[in-house]
Order: sequence, then structure tokens, then C-alpha cells
Amino acid sequence: WLQVYNSGTVESITANDSLIVADHLGAVLISNGNDNIWNEVYPCPLCYDIYPTLAICGTSIFAATLEGLFLTTDYGLHWDSIYIGLPQYSYVNSMVVSGTSIYASADKAVYLSTDNGISWTALNNGLPNTSVGPIAVYGLNIFAGTWDSGVYFSSNNGSNWVPANNGLPVPTYIVSLAISGTNIFAGT
Repeated sequence: WLQVYNSGTVESITANDSLIVADHLGAVLISNGNDNIWNEVYPCPLCYDIYPTLAICGTSIFAATLEGLFLTTDYGLHWDSIYIGLPQYSYVNSMVVSGTSIYASADKAVYLSTDNGISWTALNNGLPNTSVGPIAVYGLNIFAGTWDSGVYFSSNNGSNWVPANNGLPVPTYIVSLAISGTNIFAGT
């Protein structure tokens, strides 16, 4: 291990081929990954805390804060609030990018944006009436962890959901999901 940032706790980190993005005490840290230079930027003037949810889609960086969901396309110089179609004043619990599709979980649904976060569509047909937390995507297959009903699965890009709890005790609070090959891992 090599320490590349030494100024406190980092709660969330994400990366693509050209960027590393992390959160730290209300700031978003951005690095090109080739050096130890981190730019500290703030999604909004009144944002005191980044909710540990970050995503990268191309050169677009998404940051969920306690004050809303924000997007920058210029490496943090300017940020726009992007809540059209998302429940107002709700926390975005998880974000996943698959190709040009961006999935976010908030309140009791998974939301999809295919226009870089400009608008969002709820994908909740078959999801239980409970909060949705982590999401994981593999092709058109989406897994959503809930806060008391285990894991739900969609094989049609989120149009319909079914429980995927064989072997899990229910109720189960799912806090993280990861996919590796044909295996899905759930943290409880």
C-alpha cells in the first residue's frame, strides 16, 4: 500500500480509466491518478457533507450530498443540481454507472438516467415498500439491496423486480453489493 492522501478520512472512492474521485469532509477530491495531486472542490457552497455516494460517467462526476445530487462536467469548477425525477429532499444511497446508463437508489426505488443525470425515471415495479440501498449492475441485470427485505433482482434493466433471497435470512439489511464474474456478494 502507498498512501496518496494524508488529510483525514475518506468515506467513498470511485474511479474510471482516467480519474479517481473521493469524498472528504464535505469536499470532493479529484485526481488523474498519475501523481499525488488531489484537487479539493465543493459541489455547493452550503454542502457540509458528501453522502458517501460518488459516480463517474465519462468526464461527468456525480456527488450526492445532504443537500442534493450534483453533477460537474468540468472537474469540479462548476456544479449543477440534478434532481429532476428524483424525490425532492431524499438521500441518494447508491449510484452505479453501466455504459451510458446511470442508476441511483433513493427512498423506495431505483432510478435510471440515460441523459447524464438530466432526468431520472423510477424503476420500482416489484420492489418492496422499503428503502433501497446498494445497487450492482452486470449487463442488463441489476441487483438492489433493501434495508429490511434482502436483495431484489431485475433481468430487464429495472423494468421488473423479483426477490433474490435464497439462502439469506429475511428480514436482512443489505449494506453493500458487489459482482465478480457470475457471483454476487451481499454485505449485511
